Amino acid sequence: IFNDIEILDGYAHTNYFKDGNIWTNKWFTWEGTSKSTGVVVSTPVHAWFKWEGDKVSEVTYIYDSAQYVANMSETE
Repeated sequence: IFNDIEILDGYAHTNYFKDGNIWTNKWFTWEGTSKSTGVVVSTPVHAWFKWEGDKVSEVTYIYDSAQYVANMSETE
């Protein structure tokens, strides 16, 4: 649905809490060109990852999907 997908301006920070929880926060810009409209969609994203041992057990992404959805129709 999108070409030329890039993850731009990434920054990550890992937090170690007294109760043993470990969370990594990541901020970045998602960018891609819609195959159907040719529009370059660019949206900031905040993600966080919960660690259990050396594995990620939970992931959440927050972003405004309006531009993404508006430009993701299938090409014919």
